[in-house]
Parts: sequence; structure tokens; C-alpha cells
Amino acid sequence: MTAHGAFVSFRGHEHHHTLGRRFECMGGCSIDLSYLASNPYIVELEVIRDGTYRRWEISRELLVEGMTEPAGLGMVHVCPTGGMPGRVSVIKRVALATHVELILPRRRLQELLDRSHDIVPAGAESDHYGWDAVFAALGGGC
Repeated sequence: MTAHGAFVSFRGHEHHHTLGRRFECMGGCSIDLSYLASNPYIVELEVIRDGTYRRWEISRELLVEGMTEPAGLGMVHVCPTGGMPGRVSVIKRVALATHVELILPRRRLQELLDRSHDIVPAGAESDHYGWDAVFAALGGGC
């Protein structure tokens, strides 16, 4: 952990840089946000509440868009939190009429997104993606 509550792990090669941040979420849960350059399209949220862990993978682009205006058409929506300046809501539909909403500090989320773009700039994600693993999983190898 750094003095600012973030963890950063550099494993020797640009494709393995990870960024992370842990903070308390409104509603009594902790959130670990992390970013791995070999999976550059995704920001991972691990939600920890009452000893239970839930892992969400959310599009980095969706998070960026949702910082300033409502974004997301499917199971996940991201938007500024109404009536709560400085907060961003991440809403995930878990059933037909049921959803989970995480209210995150905008500044901390923005810091992680900015640092992720320092490692993998927007538009350069495919250059960093772990294609070898994808092709191996498809049986083609590389």
C-alpha cells in the first residue's frame, strides 16, 4: 500500500502492471478496484461485505463515460450520483427487478482511471491485450 491507500504492483514488464485502490463504500462495504494492463478493457471491482466477496468486471470505457453522464445500456450502468456531489454510482442488475448500487468517491475512481490511461492509453488497448491466452483457449495457440 502506498501513502494514498493505493497498491501498485509492477512485475517487470509493461503488460503486467497492475493498479489498485481499496476504499470504504457507502453502505458498509469495502471495494478493491484494480486494473491489469494485460486485460486493458476491464476494471475489476471486488466488493467485500460481511466477509463475502463479489467480483465485478466493468468496462474501463463505461466507467470513464459514467463519470460525467449516465452511461450503460445493459446490465451495468454508471452515472454521477444524484444529490451527492463527488460520488459516482455503479449499478448492476442482478435479477429482473433487483439491482445492486455501489456509491464510489469520484476523485478516487478518477485517479485510478487516470493512472490506468498512463499505462495503457485509450485506443491502445488491443496492443496490450493478452491475445496469446485467448488463442490458446480457442485451441489455436500462438
